[in-house]
Amino acid sequence: MATEPTVEQYHGWIQAAEREATANPAAYRRKVGLFAALGYAYVFTLLAVVAMGVAGIVFALFFREGAGAIFALAKLGVILLIFGGMIVSALWVTFDEPQGTPVDAGKFPTLVAEIDDLRKRLATIPIHRTIIVPEFNAFVSQTPRLGVFGWQRNTLALGLELMLTLSPQEMRAVIAHELGHLSRNHSKFSGWIYRVRRTWANLFVKFKENTRLGAGLINRFFYWYIPRFDAYSFALRRQNEYEADAASAELTSRETAGAALVKVDIIGAHLNHRYWRDFYAQTLHSQEPQRMAFAALAHDLRAVPLDPDHVAGYRQSALAQETGFEDTHPSLVDRLKGLGLEPASFAAIPLDLSASAAVEWLGAELPRLIAEFDEAWWRQNGDGWRSRHQELQDELAEMRDLSARPAQSLEDMQLWRLGALTARHVGEAEALNVFRTYQMRVPGDFDANIVIGRFLRNADDAGCLDEWRAIPRDHAGFVEANVEAAEFLEARGRSEEAARHLAVARERAAERQSSAA
Repeated sequence: MATEPTVEQYHGWIQAAEREATANPAAYRRKVGLFAALGYAYVFTLLAVVAMGVAGIVFALFFREGAGAIFALAKLGVILLIFGGMIVSALWVTFDEPQGTPVDAGKFPTLVAEIDDLRKRLATIPIHRTIIVPEFNAFVSQTPRLGVFGWQRNTLALGLELMLTLSPQEMRAVIAHELGHLSRNHSKFSGWIYRVRRTWANLFVKFKENTRLGAGLINRFFYWYIPRFDAYSFALRRQNEYEADAASAELTSRETAGAALVKVDIIGAHLNHRYWRDFYAQTLHSQEPQRMAFAALAHDLRAVPLDPDHVAGYRQSALAQETGFEDTHPSLVDRLKGLGLEPASFAAIPLDLSASAAVEWLGAELPRLIAEFDEAWWRQNGDGWRSRHQELQDELAEMRDLSARPAQSLEDMQLWRLGALTARHVGEAEALNVFRTYQMRVPGDFDANIVIGRFLRNADDAGCLDEWRAIPRDHAGFVEANVEAAEFLEARGRSEEAARHLAVARERAAERQSSAA
């Protein structure tokens, strides 16, 4: 069985393809098309060989005499038919369609009218179903009903969190981007490659799980083919993202499309770093949330102003991201430039959350939909929530018990436990004193240096460097401590010192890898 490529190999293939695309775009596109066809050619060649073999045997049976020859040919024909059946069976993989609340004109007439208008203007291929899902996302899913043979069933999924966040115009821009991948008005070739790649990517996952007879012949080829096609078509698929952005701007405006991109990055960061963290913090005090997840989000987005410093930080981080190879989506800055916008102009634009596509498009169905998603969320998370609440209550009781006792009466592990619980439930500044006491008692435990170093780093105290530098080379945390020291120094403009720490970390990591080999 062929092995999957390393990250370095994969990135190398992408870079080589990008150079080709830049040097000779027409030749690159032809080669991508041929590469896309190669997968289908392999499949149909296998089936053609089997079919021709069976046909040849049937033809030969008419001109053979003698029971022995006829029996041998018939036996060979049966073997070929079985082999062909195994190939078809190996290729006949099934996929689950994404699940969500179906959108129909009876319940969601405004939303359906919006989607129909965008589809007509973009001349998309058919959208067979539209669903609403809970998350902060929107996507088009293509489910091949005949496995590798295609016959796609197209689903447009719209996230409730996203619709609660964006205005109708901004949400229209997002939907237009997703539909732009399926548009007949824009590059048909890019759209076809985009869809073919998604089919092969889905099949790659299925082929890994495939243990049917005949799968080896299929898997061996596709283990070689799919990662290479994915990498070689990367530049074209990234271009497809720019084309989808252009479709978004065409149906709204460049400014609206850009504002939607910026807001998605800012609110996405807020949800990941603040909202869900603060929401789950309720487990400390309550066996169930004051408001369920989506009802709380709908309320907070309208009624609770976001911290301006947090918003500025999210915006700055989003604008600082660079385009990489982990995703075909370009960075925010590159996407804004692709729309003909100046990224700096978005650095200080106020974040407007006054209008909500969910409110305007879902109408009277919105409260029911929120309740439906909250009920499903609680069914999935309720037991875990109550279990976590009890766990935290037990931790608080344990912390109170340990802190009420004189430090000298605590065993070493009890003192460490008190420090960990204090950091979690009171604060790192208070926990620092506990770990200092532990460090004086057990000076050879350099895990304490790692923890104290992190507390000091989080307080912007350069004393963290002394803690990390005290860790001996043979300690398990030596590499990690030097990497963290390098990051601390680099963030403060001390690049030369940072480079020395990073070099030491890499050298020690290589030593460990060599000794483990």
